[in-house]
Amino acid sequence: MKRRNTTAIRFGKTVREYRKSAGFSLPTLGERSGISKGLLSEMEHGRGNPSLLTIHKLARALYVTPGDLLA
Repeated sequence: MKRRNTTAIRFGKTVREYRKSAGFSLPTLGERSGISKGLLSEMEHGRGNPSLLTIHKLARALYVTPGDLLA
C-alpha cells in the first residue's frame, strides 16, 4: 500500500486556500504563474514535488511569500 506524502498534501491544501481566497480559478493561476493548469491541479491534490522555482512562481502569483505556502 502506497503512503501519501503528508507534506505534499498540506502544501496542496495551502495553495488551494490561497488561490480561492484570491478569487482565482486554476486557469487564472496558471496564466499568472506560468504553471500549467494540470500541474497546479496535481499539486493541489497532494501529488508531485514542486521545485523551489515553482513555489516562488506560485507565491508571486498569489501575492504571498514562499514561506506562507510552506508553513
